[in-house]
Amino acid sequence: LAELNMADYLKEIMEKDMSAYDVKREIEMHQRQKEQLEADIPNSIVIGPFWINCDTVRNFLVKKRRELAKAVLELLAKKLRTQTEEICDDFQVVSRKLFDRPNAIEDAAEMREYIKSLPDTIALNQQKIDKVMSDYELLEDFFYNLSTDDFNAKWTCFAWPAKIDELIERTNENLTQDEERFSKILSSDQANFEDKMDSLQMTVAGFSGHSDINKALEISLDVKRISNQLKE
Repeated sequence: LAELNMADYLKEIMEKDMSAYDVKREIEMHQRQKEQLEADIPNSIVIGPFWINCDTVRNFLVKKRRELAKAVLELLAKKLRTQTEEICDDFQVVSRKLFDRPNAIEDAAEMREYIKSLPDTIALNQQKIDKVMSDYELLEDFFYNLSTDDFNAKWTCFAWPAKIDELIERTNENLTQDEERFSKILSSDQANFEDKMDSLQMTVAGFSGHSDINKALEISLDVKRISNQLKE
């Protein structure tokens, strides 16, 4: 124990990618060993005529066990912080997508389809959140105090599913308004198109009444103009 290198030990723990349950067992092992050291090593011993103070060795070994347990807890807290950030990043992507306003009826239809896919995404991330929250309870069991940033990350992560549900509801309301607006624009464009076609048909019909050869150039220009309009 005295020669155990803290950095090497923590590297080994990280490489094992231990579950929260394994971490709990590791910490409990250190706590048991610490208590055993406190029970086994007296403050002093007498050997023949010699009185030997054991406090320095005893305190060093007890402190080492305590530090090892704390270091493992800190590793778990760091791992959970990473997991909460990954979950939050996933929800941020969803949030940004839902904030996109459609520019056409096709965009609105695409957003409707995207929203239909979200329950599976939310359910998957909810499972991750539930596990993370359960693992955070382990830290609380050992009276580990989260940093302010870790505390905020934890509860921000916890709140995301409800936030997305609210955003979906708001987006659906906006889509209804956008679809109504696009429908009115489409109806207006259709009416304008029909009026334009009626006007062009009347103009084309009028060509049959022209017999003055001197107006051939003028008529040809009109025909070209109408042809371009039909192409548009």
